[in-house]
Amino acid sequence: MRESATQECAVTVSASSAKVTRIRVAFFLPSLNGGGAERAAVNLLRGLDKNRFHPTLILKRKEGSLLNEMPDDIEIIELDTDSYRGVLISSWLLRRVLRDVRPQLVVSFLNQCNVCALLAGALSLRRYKLIISVRNSLKAKFSNRSKPKRILKELFVKRVYGQADHIISVSDGVANELVEKFNLLRSKITTIHNPLDVKRIRRLSKANAPVREWAGKEKVIVAAGRLVQQKGFSDLIEALAIIRRSTPAKLIILGDGPLKGKLKGLADDLGVAQSVLLPGFVENPWAWISKSDVFVLSSHWEGLPAVLIEAMACGVPIVATDCDFGPREYVDPGVHGYLIQPGDIQGLASTVKAVLGDPLTSVQFVKNGLERAMQFESSKACQNFERVFERIVGGAS
Repeated sequence: MRESATQECAVTVSASSAKVTRIRVAFFLPSLNGGGAERAAVNLLRGLDKNRFHPTLILKRKEGSLLNEMPDDIEIIELDTDSYRGVLISSWLLRRVLRDVRPQLVVSFLNQCNVCALLAGALSLRRYKLIISVRNSLKAKFSNRSKPKRILKELFVKRVYGQADHIISVSDGVANELVEKFNLLRSKITTIHNPLDVKRIRRLSKANAPVREWAGKEKVIVAAGRLVQQKGFSDLIEALAIIRRSTPAKLIILGDGPLKGKLKGLADDLGVAQSVLLPGFVENPWAWISKSDVFVLSSHWEGLPAVLIEAMACGVPIVATDCDFGPREYVDPGVHGYLIQPGDIQGLASTVKAVLGDPLTSVQFVKNGLERAMQFESSKACQNFERVFERIVGGAS
């Protein structure tokens, strides 16, 4: 039985002699695989004030490397074990779970879950408030679709996303796109950067990782993310081939994804296969990042790449693409690192070489980056989420 999900949960605590009823919040994600949205959700659930909120986590599939980071006091409900269920069936199943959990607020992460949450509400007379979280550029996400499919998806966002009670965007760039491209109301959107446990990242970054054993005396470039076209890792491998003409350097790309074989093939074609390491998902990426000489973000688009702040917290200089959206909200060029244009392989190579060959600038970037990272400590972001939750449940848009 799901006793904690079906009971009223009207738990009260004494605060300055006043009784405060905890708000029941259901968070909905596909899984807890190690993506940026999933890690942000875990950090939020870890940092949420349990005296004011009673959280439940609903996962489409109860799987993923981040499961072991979830606090023991948070109930996890698996929506469906069949990964091939369509959106309509998943929405119907979510509706049934929410009927049992009886939350006052539902918060969904990632586009498919946002759609399921909106449809689940449409399939019933929902008695809860709904907040959807937009983590990426939807315009860029739809750009590789055929024109008819792209138009349909854009029209769907315009018509359906506005039915949410509120939208939380991960960056100002994403928020502006939702207003300008999809005609959503700015008053219904709040930007909150990813919650990051910077102190924990710094602690874990000191753990052992076999970076130097593999690289020897050569310089080490590290990147991290899902191995998909968005991340531009093929650009980075091509840049490495240019860098190695004059600078002994090796590249480590942390993460898994469908392009792993293609990236290995590219490295082999360019003659740098022995200088590229693709170890897959690693439980502690910060230990690897901290042993590198430079961290590179080569993405063609983003929502707000939290990995940049994580790299700063690890004490590593930054080179990043000035893509839509996010890097410029994190990185002040020439202060915390360098920004280059997406897809500029020659520029990427020369900029990375400049960082590797200028230790004084690298030291200054590291110092400024550590100060910048502390501005994104998760407690601040969690407080911003909590204020929005209380406002929306209280009836304000």
